[in-house]
Amino acid sequence: MRRDPLTGAGYCRAVDGTTPVPVGGHREVDESASTLSFIGIVAALILLFLLYLARSNAVIVIILLLLLGCAVGLAAWSIREMRRWHPIEVVFTHWPPALGSSQPVRIHRVAKTRVPDAQVAVTGELICTEKVTYSVGTDTRTDTARPAELSIAGSGSLVAGRLDADFELVIPVDRGAPTMDLPNNEISWELKLDITNPHGADKRMTIAVPVAAVLARRHQDIQDAPPEPGR
Repeated sequence: MRRDPLTGAGYCRAVDGTTPVPVGGHREVDESASTLSFIGIVAALILLFLLYLARSNAVIVIILLLLLGCAVGLAAWSIREMRRWHPIEVVFTHWPPALGSSQPVRIHRVAKTRVPDAQVAVTGELICTEKVTYSVGTDTRTDTARPAELSIAGSGSLVAGRLDADFELVIPVDRGAPTMDLPNNEISWELKLDITNPHGADKRMTIAVPVAAVLARRHQDIQDAPPEPGR
């Protein structure tokens, strides 16, 4: 077992050898580029078929040509993205995180082509959303609240075609509750990230974070204050 230089924790090497995943950790891989390329290609083929069917209607042909241009552009951008970069990875040290926990999170990406070195910025939000569904007469209503909207900030570098950036993920102990999904009640956590650098590795990601129904170890010994005398 090796030691992660960021956390000091032991880790097992991932199957593809690209990212050290800590024991008990988790890796999120963004495959949106391949998904978008598939959608763009399929949409282009469908639009070509519709163009053939509607070739006698000039207005519909113009509309379909505009849509076809968008589909081809989407497919071309996605394929270019896949040719330049491997999928971006977000590695969590502990998974699932507990209430009151704090952990370093690593963002990793490798270029397939030569790119200049640069600094990388990470920004985003950790959001807890509560939803309650209830009936009023014959109507069904849903109320939504966000007890936690916490800013995320980190930094890193792109050196020799390898992007590495880090930030600290803190799950508050007093704002929001563990993840829950019941027929009429739901509590969910999501992490929104923006990774930016001047050489084309920009990425926007949203990751669902299941928060466990336990307290982090540093909070487990906290007890309520003893009652005052005479009470």
